[in-house]
Amino acid sequence: MSIHDETKTLFSGSGTRMRTAVRKFSVEIKGDARGNVILQKQIHGVFGQTPIQTDFITVTGGEAKPFASVIGRLASPGAQLDVDYRVRIGGDFTGNPEFG
Repeated sequence: MSIHDETKTLFSGSGTRMRTAVRKFSVEIKGDARGNVILQKQIHGVFGQTPIQTDFITVTGGEAKPFASVIGRLASPGAQLDVDYRVRIGGDFTGNPEFG
């Protein structure tokens, strides 16, 4: 039941944990990094889907029990970039992208 604006440094070669939660949540990329990020869900410590190049990903309540994470990395080879993103958790989770 919260909204968090965060920044993390992402790399093209390895994934970075962007958020871990125990209830439904979404991660949306903001700013200049839009279109250049690959996101992947990690459910119960196991990667649950193929990584996809997207600016928005959701984790349902069922996927988040007991915990789930979103892992991100850059799509551009050999790159490193500070990425701004918004996390919506619990009651503030809408399931729809906010930025576009």
